[in-house]
Amino acid sequence: TVPTALMHQGIFTESFPGAPAATIYDPATTGTDPVTGQLVRDPFPGNAIPLNRISPIGKALLDMLPLPTFNDRLAGNYLANPVKTLDDYQGDLRIDHNLSNDDRLFGRFSIEEAKQYLPTGLPDFGATGGFSSNQTFKTKARNVALSHTHVFGNNVINQFTAGYNRVFNYITSFGYLSNKSRELGIPGANLGNDETSSLTRMTIQNFVGIGDRGFSPFQGGTNVFHYTNATTMVKGSHTLNMGASMRAMQLNLLGDTALAGQFAFTRSFTAGFTNNALNATSGSAVASLLLGLPASGGRNDQLQGSVKGRRWKEYRGFIDDTWRVNGSLTMTMGLAYMVTTPQSEAKDRFSNFDFYTGEIFVGGTVGVKTDWSNVQPRIGFAWTPGQSTSTVIRGGYGIYHDVSAMGGSTGPYQNPPFANAYSFTSDNITPVRTLATGFPDNSQPTDPNNYRGVWTTIDTNYKQGRVQQWSVNVERKLPFSTVASIAYAGSYADRLFDKSRDLNTATPGPGFNPAARRPYPQLQGIIAALSRGWMKYNSLQTRLERRTSGGSYLLASYTYAKALTNGVSGFGGDPGIVYFPVVDDDQVDVGSANTDLRHNFSLSALYQLPFGKGQRFLENLTGLPQAIIGGWNVNAIVVAQSGYPLGMSMSSNQSGTSFGNRPNRVCSGELDNPTIQKWFDTSCFVAPATGVLGNA
Repeated sequence: TVPTALMHQGIFTESFPGAPAATIYDPATTGTDPVTGQLVRDPFPGNAIPLNRISPIGKALLDMLPLPTFNDRLAGNYLANPVKTLDDYQGDLRIDHNLSNDDRLFGRFSIEEAKQYLPTGLPDFGATGGFSSNQTFKTKARNVALSHTHVFGNNVINQFTAGYNRVFNYITSFGYLSNKSRELGIPGANLGNDETSSLTRMTIQNFVGIGDRGFSPFQGGTNVFHYTNATTMVKGSHTLNMGASMRAMQLNLLGDTALAGQFAFTRSFTAGFTNNALNATSGSAVASLLLGLPASGGRNDQLQGSVKGRRWKEYRGFIDDTWRVNGSLTMTMGLAYMVTTPQSEAKDRFSNFDFYTGEIFVGGTVGVKTDWSNVQPRIGFAWTPGQSTSTVIRGGYGIYHDVSAMGGSTGPYQNPPFANAYSFTSDNITPVRTLATGFPDNSQPTDPNNYRGVWTTIDTNYKQGRVQQWSVNVERKLPFSTVASIAYAGSYADRLFDKSRDLNTATPGPGFNPAARRPYPQLQGIIAALSRGWMKYNSLQTRLERRTSGGSYLLASYTYAKALTNGVSGFGGDPGIVYFPVVDDDQVDVGSANTDLRHNFSLSALYQLPFGKGQRFLENLTGLPQAIIGGWNVNAIVVAQSGYPLGMSMSSNQSGTSFGNRPNRVCSGELDNPTIQKWFDTSCFVAPATGVLGNA
């Protein structure tokens, strides 16, 4: 959706189907009604912004967007057919050499060079999302692997493997090296280096955005050194596997949320008031842009070098035994133990803030303790009851752990004294920053003890994610070349990676995230990487497979499943707004996970047409006729699924917290005859009172 030609002129009188013209109000007239004592604003005369009030910067930014291709609608009023390009070059070299009957060497070298251009459909600086501008991706990858296999007698084999893997990914957006923000007159955005040379990112509520995507320019470069030794021993009815591995990990990262800054424009600065609250049906984000009044924004500075080098190591030892107890029962038992060291930075440019104690750590592993608890037992079996050859029962249980994941592209390199993060959120009454004032100077190192911005933190008691999985499966051979199976499979994952939680949010109440109600009033946000998430999954799985001698094949399967989570962000987030950390009761955030697909049925069929050589018809066909007529198959696939869960959130955050709000659910919302246009009764979800969390 792009702004209309009249909106480019500051005129907001147009109405469209489903989008009546909203009244825009003059933020300069905000005051208190002397009679009612409530906040009021005057609308702009004629619902148009006077030319002398339009920001030249805001107008220039808005004019970077194209005009609509459809004038009969507002939503979806622009159509384009962009062309994505991809060039990918790969090469491999492999050597196998037998030193003797008992020793073998293997070596491999692989290389890849790839470049992809990903357009948005908008010209030049147009952006369809915070991470979607016209951008170029580049990949440079190298891989080396060497292994030595030695045979000790007739029942023992040992293999040692060493490897090196290097993958560097780069992202640059359209405005890279343009210094467009400086040209437009936005102070403090382009600072004279390549990293800050893009156009400040502008998001416009209900419309496409302008500027270069977040985390651009970006470099994500990994070097992985891998060493493994594994021994296999066969003794009687036992097959033993044992070994150990070590991986030294390097991540050389360039990138931050907004190196050239970001501004968010909402309708609130040009909205009216109803009962002292902003009226979400009034105002326009485009009008706020033309006035040069962002609702929020910020920028990031990297100090002491822009590329930060994360370092950590992973160690793992294992042993397992496959035991053929008798002709009908095979058991597998194993045990592994894994340790992943906390991350550090190559030049000690990490710092951390412990939310729970207030302690600040600089350098080393920034207070994060090593997790020594990662024991991984496994057990499994396959049993054919009695002398039956038609029934097999299988089952198993195991514990697995995730490796060190501490924030993805974000992390403790974003903290002082190695980085500065400036952000602001206005009250939509008095501007904090404007397009004309831009961003303050953030280039000088800040003493962490005197820092007043946003911390990106890691819980000092961070644990590796733990996943328990179990299953029981019964498979039965039936007449007519048919095999049927039924299984129960489940999992429980805890200590899951949960990132980007603002622990320093204000509790619910009036205002927008006021400092007085934050745990640390002197700080803005404390964006934490935690290991607090959990997810439960249970499923009943059925399968029927039939294969005939004539080449026909039929496969049908049905799964009934349920997945619940407490809103962990590592799985894409729980639908709706998560109330942690202001609500202590974890059950308040429990709901269906994004992966919760209750019913899933699939049917696939393959039929080999009976024409051509060896078939029922034209069985003596040869040559060109056989090539044309013979060998044809018909394939059909049917998939039927129930829908994914839908979470509820308010378009306007009046909760007083930093994370948003849900509506109140006043009735079930179910309809007797739902349609695609109206799947549920929206009137059952209403706005909660200002400063109160909704119950949906």
